[in-house]
Amino acid sequence: MKTLPHHSIFHSTSAVAADISADVSVADDAQLADAACLAAATTSCARALPRRLVACLRTRALPLAFAAAALQAMLGCQSDTAPAKENATPATAKAAVAPEQNAPKLTRVSTFKKWGFADKDGKVVVPEKYDQVHDFSGGVATVQLSGKWGFIDETGKEIVSPKYDMPFFFRGELAPIIFEGKWGYIDKTGKEVIPPKYSFAYHFFAEEFAAVKLSGRWGFIDKAGKEITPIKYDNAWFASDGMAAVKLDDKWGFIDKTGKEAIPLKYENASLFQDGLARVVLDGKVGFIDKTGKIVIPLKYDNAGPFYSEKAQVSLAGKVGFIDKTDKVVIPIKYDDIAFAYEELLKVKLSGKWGFMDETGKIVVPMKYDEVEDMHGYSPEQIADIENGWRKVRLGEKWGCIDKTGKETVPAKYDYLGDFSNGIAKVTLAGKHGRIDKTGKEIIPAKYDSIEDFSGGLAAVKASGKWGYVNETGKVVIPIKYDGAQSFAEGLADVLLEKKWGFIDKTGKVVIPIKYNYAVSFHDGLAAVRVSDKWGFIDKTDKAVIPPIYEYAHSFSEGLACVRLSKKWGFIDKTGKTITPIKYDNAWSFKSSRAQVALSQKYGYIDKTGKEVLPVQYDEINNLESLGDANARARVKLAGKYGFIDGNAKIVIPVKYDEATTFSEDDYDLTQAQVRLGKKWGIIDKNGKEVISIKYEAIRGFEPTEGTIGITGRVAVKLAGKWGFADQYGKIVVPIQYEDVGEFNYARTAAKQSGKWGFIGETGKFTIPPKYDGAKEFSGDFAAVKLSGKWGFIDIDGEEVIPPKYDAVENFSDGQARVSLAGKWGRINENGKTVASIKYDEIKVRNFRDGRTAVKLSGKWGFINDNGKEVIKPKYDDVKDFAEKLAAIKLAGKWGYIDETGKVVIPVKYDDAKQFNEGSADVKINKNTISINRFGK
Repeated sequence: MKTLPHHSIFHSTSAVAADISADVSVADDAQLADAACLAAATTSCARALPRRLVACLRTRALPLAFAAAALQAMLGCQSDTAPAKENATPATAKAAVAPEQNAPKLTRVSTFKKWGFADKDGKVVVPEKYDQVHDFSGGVATVQLSGKWGFIDETGKEIVSPKYDMPFFFRGELAPIIFEGKWGYIDKTGKEVIPPKYSFAYHFFAEEFAAVKLSGRWGFIDKAGKEITPIKYDNAWFASDGMAAVKLDDKWGFIDKTGKEAIPLKYENASLFQDGLARVVLDGKVGFIDKTGKIVIPLKYDNAGPFYSEKAQVSLAGKVGFIDKTDKVVIPIKYDDIAFAYEELLKVKLSGKWGFMDETGKIVVPMKYDEVEDMHGYSPEQIADIENGWRKVRLGEKWGCIDKTGKETVPAKYDYLGDFSNGIAKVTLAGKHGRIDKTGKEIIPAKYDSIEDFSGGLAAVKASGKWGYVNETGKVVIPIKYDGAQSFAEGLADVLLEKKWGFIDKTGKVVIPIKYNYAVSFHDGLAAVRVSDKWGFIDKTDKAVIPPIYEYAHSFSEGLACVRLSKKWGFIDKTGKTITPIKYDNAWSFKSSRAQVALSQKYGYIDKTGKEVLPVQYDEINNLESLGDANARARVKLAGKYGFIDGNAKIVIPVKYDEATTFSEDDYDLTQAQVRLGKKWGIIDKNGKEVISIKYEAIRGFEPTEGTIGITGRVAVKLAGKWGFADQYGKIVVPIQYEDVGEFNYARTAAKQSGKWGFIGETGKFTIPPKYDGAKEFSGDFAAVKLSGKWGFIDIDGEEVIPPKYDAVENFSDGQARVSLAGKWGRINENGKTVASIKYDEIKVRNFRDGRTAVKLSGKWGFINDNGKEVIKPKYDDVKDFAEKLAAIKLAGKWGYIDETGKVVIPVKYDDAKQFNEGSADVKINKNTISINRFGK
């Protein structure tokens, strides 16, 4: 089977880059992998991209062009600073810090979801009027208004008024921009140096030429916009070291800055030049060439990563190591895995155990850990932890933590260890909860049944069925004696004792007697309390400001509270005065001076005077979270038709559609909604403009959960019984001529013509001929195809890698696929070898973390491991996946738990049982739901 270079997505020094390399598909995923690794190894970019943009990339909420452009921004994010150290190791290379005098003079500020800039003294220099802004870089900052982007200088002057379709970044003299779906370039004066006419364009970076795409083909232009090569290539990558990889007729080679094909197009794949060498593939083997095309490292490896700082990671016969530029092995090719760490150490795996080595290959931390897990998070502290090499490690079933030197800062003794936040992490031990700091000190001993989050410097804790409070040092400052306790709010906390509620202060003093049947935390100086079966409000002196006359009451919000009387809802102010008639069947609290109300199964919004700002006449209002935000959208339904309101509860898109999906909330206004009028479908933007005309019989590839066209930037459309593809601007980019199509993945999709399935590329040309009876989308390197009633797998070149002999198959995931023969299921690997015997009635989705998969045989359930071995014989009536090394199993109508060996560790006696989470699980017994620890207590 042919080995492809994009397997060399080695773990890199940036969590963001790693996620992008795994999740975002551009024209060639091998190139993207190289780019992500390059970005990771040369710059600390996790904080250079806006978090929302990173989140969109991670959740596939951006079209292809935006994702690729974001990657370009990542790759170029160090260009406005000094160059990285030439001799930095792959694990330590960082963007050098620019001199302080070159630091941006302004910082971002925000008010009510609008953004501007302030100087170092906090004075607002650029008014807060933009929907989004990016930090200043090179004296300019990109800003967004009404969904369009422009840029300003440090005085706030708009050099370019917002008109472009996406944010852009200067990496040198020019920046790529998109206008009405076309790409071009502008300079820092705002002049369009190269008019927007391309379907895609890369950054020039430090090079004199850049790759552009037009009509499905690639070529190169100089900074004046002159074509230095014909736009004829099937694929191309950005320039690096004065060279660029190009593809034509399935062969890769390189051009130089004059456009000359300096290295013949003869390779199966090729990456960008880095450190003077480029990785190439021929006959399935990987090696390296120099800029003259000379092979300097023989094409003999199964896989190889690009060179960074004189080293490249290589794989051979399933083992990995490192070589230098002379092909000398500098780290033995004997490890099961080697992953770049965030610091001076490399994570390595041998014989199933993990440890750490330095850049010379010396083992610094013994290979003894069963698992090593990265820290996670987005706060500055958590990002610093990630970059400084903090790791969670598992020894057997216990978790601990090591620092960047490999020192065990937290002993591996906990059943659960969470990520650090504000220097504190959650831990669980023997079913009890606690908190530790980064030195491993238990600031709250792991002895509590439950711990709430800190509020006002105190946290509620539960032990032996009672509640109390501890401070941030773990000291019990309020005795553990209450039957219930809530977090502190406005200096007081509501507590339960002998079925009555009252309030205490932070010293534990009862300031409001424990006499109420129920109480809710203070808001706006008042707390809702229940006396017998009636609700009212008290102040902090226990004075009944509003008598208990209501059937129910919500807390105050924006000076008003929602109350129920005679089964109807209305609003009162803090004096108890009725502000709106108590007449609604339901009502919700005020937010941004708006509240939703319901009457006779109709919905609308009122303001604080009770005026209906949106008439109470709608059959449905989809949840509107961002009240007060004019960019927000919520779907409404009236008389069987759909439309949309904004965050001010104003109709902004007419109620006229027969069907509509919802918009998602998105800081970049990239979201869209799919709508139907009669029997025709289309897609609209947040202004109601038809992005894709409402004329199609069906639309596919639209992601309603994300509210936008998928990451490929393409949507399948059906007209007159045929299918084709439109881009995110509604332009038909693949002719409407196919009997059926799939969704684009890795720049290709399945398509059906004359009753047969094949695969087409971005222009609609068949790259794999239509000869199959059925086809599934590509997943990694492989796609399932059906021939003569049987299923097999092909690679991206259409070569048969696993013959069609199965009755049913599912896509590969983590190197294995489920397959079926004669009604039975098993599992195969990418070589077609049977990993799990094809004999099971059913196989559940793999449980990656605990390495166990549930299987069903003769009506009973058991478990196999990743090698297909039955580690727990099928004998249970039902099972749930392993979680935290335990799995719920069912026998004779009752549930219990087994460990990984199949031993029953918690008796089979429960009516229901959930999976374990953070050391505890909910179980049901005698109609009661209780929580148990890993020991069943």
